[in-house]
Amino acid sequence: MATPVKLRHKYTGLEKTGYTGFSWTTFFFGPFPALFRGEFLIFLVYVGVGVGISILLPVLSLIVWLIAQLVWCFQFNAYHMRKLIGQGYVLADTDLNNRRAAETVRMSPAAIGARPETRDLGNDGYKIFLVKKYKIEKNDALGKMIVGERLFDTIDESLAYADSLEKGTDPTSGVVSGQESWRRVHTIVRTISVRGGEVFALSGGLFAVPNSNTVFGTMDEAVKFAVARGSV
Repeated sequence: MATPVKLRHKYTGLEKTGYTGFSWTTFFFGPFPALFRGEFLIFLVYVGVGVGISILLPVLSLIVWLIAQLVWCFQFNAYHMRKLIGQGYVLADTDLNNRRAAETVRMSPAAIGARPETRDLGNDGYKIFLVKKYKIEKNDALGKMIVGERLFDTIDESLAYADSLEKGTDPTSGVVSGQESWRRVHTIVRTISVRGGEVFALSGGLFAVPNSNTVFGTMDEAVKFAVARGSV
């Protein structure tokens, strides 16, 4: 039985349902599932081929038609899924269904907008997913990377910011007055474990420590500060 897969248009947010697996509706109802899914050309070709087979091979028409029908039943759902993806839809179902759908259309989940199961910036598929979802691109006039309305010096910084948005930990939100005010202008690129504590590597090549407003030009300065205040 075919498995439904939810897709969402990457610009309009409109949702549609695609399917993977054998198309039983096509098997029982012939060209009409294509018609109901808006595949008008496929519907006409389907009817035309059926009529052509009946005229050219009157004796063998039933056998030839059944063979063609079976072949198309295995292909139709994948064809329709690829067409939706070509129209700007991306996979928006569970990770398992997204992987199955990607296998059906023979593309990687990340390449067609599905979020990889591993949300780690060390995963190339996850990086591709972030670039596509958050429309990360370089502005040649400014010489910087753009993510929404934010500018970043490097692709790593822009990916780190997109990662924070994806995980619901936007570094520009929830800033506590008087603490870590640097979050208003800098993005955490990575967290570095030091002597049982943490030091943040920030955008712009700067460093900071938790619960402090001070930023440092080098990691050594940040570590010394953290040691002095007993943070590490």
